[in-house]
Formats: sequence, structure tokens, C-alpha cells
Amino acid sequence: MRKPSSPVGHLKIIMHKLRSVTLLCAGICAGVLSTVGITAYAEKQSAAPLPLAEIRQFTSAFNAIKDFYVDDVSDAKLLQSAVDGMVSGLDPHSSFLDVEGYKDMTESTQGSFGGLGLEVTKDPAGVRVISPIDDTPAARAGMRAGDIITRIDGKSVADMSLNAAVKLMRGQPNTKIELVVARKGANKPLNFSLVRALIKTQSVKMKKLDDKVGYIRISQFQERTAEDLSKYLDELAKDGHLEGLVLDLRNDPGGLLQAAIGVSAAFLPKGSDVVSTKGRQAQSDYTFKAVEADYRAGNAVMPMKFGDKTVAVKLTTARYYTPSGRSIQAKGIIPDIYVDDTPKGNYPSFQIREADLTHHLINQDENKDEKDLLKDLPYDDEEGEIPDYQYMFGDDKDWQLQQAVNFLKSKPVAESKYRGKPRDLVKKLKAEAAAEKLKADRAKASKTEKKAEDAKADKAEDAKTEN
Repeated sequence: MRKPSSPVGHLKIIMHKLRSVTLLCAGICAGVLSTVGITAYAEKQSAAPLPLAEIRQFTSAFNAIKDFYVDDVSDAKLLQSAVDGMVSGLDPHSSFLDVEGYKDMTESTQGSFGGLGLEVTKDPAGVRVISPIDDTPAARAGMRAGDIITRIDGKSVADMSLNAAVKLMRGQPNTKIELVVARKGANKPLNFSLVRALIKTQSVKMKKLDDKVGYIRISQFQERTAEDLSKYLDELAKDGHLEGLVLDLRNDPGGLLQAAIGVSAAFLPKGSDVVSTKGRQAQSDYTFKAVEADYRAGNAVMPMKFGDKTVAVKLTTARYYTPSGRSIQAKGIIPDIYVDDTPKGNYPSFQIREADLTHHLINQDENKDEKDLLKDLPYDDEEGEIPDYQYMFGDDKDWQLQQAVNFLKSKPVAESKYRGKPRDLVKKLKAEAAAEKLKADRAKASKTEKKAEDAKADKAEDAKTEN
């Protein structure tokens, strides 16, 4: 397992000769939140006075636990729990990584780790799936973004820390694990019997479609992502398959910022602004450009050494802004075209947005409170039944990919009827549709009733004639 950097779920179509359009099919891009290692707090002097009242409150709670708790708890466990809670309560992407957590994160970003293949975050009801990773046990079993894992091998995870839940899901390859999952639109909990595997994720995949159209899917941003993308683009160009290109980022949960900048640099003129950051410190204010130096330099998380142990603090240090200066925090990128998940409708739990995550950062550019911001988010089929239509990203039944190719060929695109529209408008449209359906059903019932009455009258007339 790997804790998510940030959910990204849109399909970007790169047109031949730099003509481009964004086709959002599976959620709103919330950007990749940066992380930074903290070498030691004591090394940095602060002008602010110590919060003595809060420190006394902490020591009082600490002493009460030591004196009265039913079991003896070590000082080390209490202090580590305090640090973990302090950091994880900031936002969904900040966390304290102990020795095993730091090792897991390193393995994940390098593309090899043991487990089920899920990007996860904490949810009050358990562990929420941000994205199943392609070609892993979780993806093959049919787990989806938005699923909430409530039990792991019979153990409830509602009150369990994210690190503890991740450790339960990790394990040796070829060992079994049982998950109980709550899914929006499902009437009862779903049971998944999975077999752990060595997860060696290939973050970039390529496919040659008909009519010289190329398809590249990026499932997450890893160390080799930009390099692998460049290799596949060269291959497509060499084989004459770049008259159109579909770049698929659906369910991409994020990853390394440097990799995301590198991907952008492959399609933008050299030196173009890609994204800018603004934080509390001067070094947090930076504009990333489409040049090699920006996406190949530096590490996302730096370790802290305590004796022979290595741990880390992963912190969100800045908010992200588009080149025009608009904050994408909790709102994401607004697409040009909305497409449903399937021709039969949308998966109710398919979308994960930054605004859906617990403790997400607010958008400081908006002069509105949190409730108003959530209300302003476009409609995305939060309710409804699960459509009877399944596919894997990139296969022949991939409805959204079909619409992307249609766009490239200047053919009609099946745009979503409701997705992306203002919620109040969708409410009105659905009410009108329900009224029309009721009217049509009544007309049909009346017609059927009249037909039955006519048949009955004809039968009675025939009986009179025979007499």
C-alpha cells in the first residue's frame, strides 16, 4: 500500500500540432501536493513564544495515561502516537513515517513493493481507496476508487491508524487476505478474497490504436515516469502513430512532483510555466517550468536519522496554482468536455476529489466558507445504481477512451447529460426528467388500460354475435 499524494482523475487529449483539449472523465484534478523532509525542528529558531498552556495540557494527559491507564504503555509509544496524530491531523497528505513507513514510501515511489496494489487514505469509517493500481490483485478483483475498507482479516479498521491498516494489508507474496468493503450504490458490504503479490508497477503503458492514433496511460508519477513516457512517444512517432494521442490520467493518485513536471515538459514548449507554489516560507514560492532542471532535481522527502533508524515527516508545504495564478486547491481543473464512465451511466463511488478527503486544505482564493465551496463543486453522479457495464482502462470496451478517439477523429462525442453541470441545475433537470417520465408512464398505462377495455368490449360483442 502507499498513502496517496493527491488524487488526479482526468483524461487529457493532446492534439497533433499542439492543438489540445482536456476531456475530464473520472474526477477533478486536485494537483500534486509537495512534500519536504524536516531534518530537526530544534535546528530552526522560532521567534514565537512557547505555547506553555498547551504543553502543560499535553504533559497532563501524558501523566494521566502513565498513572491510570489500564495497561502499561511505554513512553516511546505514547510520544510516537502524539507525533503521528499531530502531523496526520493537518491534511490528507501530511504524515509521520516511522522506519517501516519510510521504507514503504521509498519502495512505492521506486515502483516495487509487496501488497495488494491500492492507493489509500484514512476515512472515519475505515480506509478509503483513492485508486487501485493497474494490473494488481486489487484492480483485477474489481476494487474501485471510493471503496471504503471496513475490515481486514476480520479486524475493524475504523479506529485504526492508516499506517497500521497499511501494515495489515502488506505481506509476503502468495498469502491470502480478506477485505470487507462498503461501496456506494451497493446494498450490502462486499467481501473480497485476495492473494498478495509483489507489486512492480509500470507507471506508463502504451497502445497503438486504429487510424494512427496513440494511447498512453500514466497510472502514477514515479521516478521513471517521464523517461518511460519519452521512450513510448519516440516509438509511436517512429511507427507513424502520432497523428493523434490520448494521454490517460484517470485514477492517477499523484506521486512525485518532479515526474509530473517531466510529463508536462514532454508536451509544452521549453520554458513554459507548468505550475507554481505558494507557501508560508520564501522557498515555498516557486514556479516550475518545462525544462529538464526543474523535474530532475531534488528529493520529495528527506529522511531524519536517529541513531541507526531512519524516519521522515511528510508535510504539505505549499498550495498549487495554474500558470494564470488560479488556485486548484479543493476545486481542481475545469474540463472542456464531461463524459460518463459508461454508456449506461456512472459508477456512484468512482470519483475521488480533494474536497472529499478528511482535513483537506481550503482554497484561500475563494471568499466562501467550506459548505459554500462544496456546494459550488459541479455535479458528479453522487447517487444512483451501479451500471451493469465493466471494463479495464484501455481495453476495447473502454467507453471514455472511445469518446476521446471520436473527438480526435472529429466524430460526435457522447457528452454527459448531468456531470459537470451546477448542482441546482442538475436538480431541476432531474425533476423535469422525472415529471416527463411519470407523464409518459401514465400515458402508457392509460393506453394499455384502454387497449384492454377495447379487447374486453370486442370479446363481449363477439359473444353476442354468436348467441
